[in-house]
Amino acid sequence: SSQRCLLDEFALRIAPSARVAVSSSATARGGHRYAAIADPRPESAGLTWAAAEVSRVAQRTRSTPPLVGAAARREAVKAAVSGADVVHFACHGIFDPIAPDRSRLQLADGDLTIGEIMSSAMLRGVRLVIASACETAASDITLPDEVTGMPAAFLQSGAAAALGTLDRKSTRLNSSHLVI
Repeated sequence: SSQRCLLDEFALRIAPSARVAVSSSATARGGHRYAAIADPRPESAGLTWAAAEVSRVAQRTRSTPPLVGAAARREAVKAAVSGADVVHFACHGIFDPIAPDRSRLQLADGDLTIGEIMSSAMLRGVRLVIASACETAASDITLPDEVTGMPAAFLQSGAAAALGTLDRKSTRLNSSHLVI
C-alpha cells in the first residue's frame, strides 16, 4: 500500500494572520514571467552577486532583463511586478521592530514601505515573491492576533506565496519579542 499524506489530498494555505488570509485570497496566474530587482544602491554596501544572480535567472527563463542599479526606480519596479508571476527582490531590506509599518525595501530613488505594499494590489496574481534582502522574513509578533512584516505585506498585496530572509539582528529581535 502506498502511503499518502495530507498534501496529496488537499491544497494547504498558511497565512500569518486571519486578516491577511481573508484579504489576500490570492489566485496565482500560473505563468513563468520573472521580474527581478537587484542592487539598486550599489554605492552603499554592495550586493556583489545580486545582479549576476537575477540576470542569470532572467536569461534562463527568457524573461525581461532585471532592473539593476539606477534602473530599479520605484515606478519602474511597480510596473515590472505588475503582471509578473515570480518577483525577486535582491536588494537591501530594513525591518523596524519598533514601528514595523516603517519597514522597507531600498530602491534606487527611495524606499518601498510595507504600508505602500499593503495598501496596493501591486502583487495581485503573483505566484511567489522572493525577497533575498536582509530582514524580509522578520515580523512583529507583539499583537495577539496579527503579524506585521514583509511576508504579510506581500500576501496582503496579492501574492500567493512569499519567501524572505533573516539575519542575526532580526533573529535576535524576534527572539526578544517571544520572551516579552
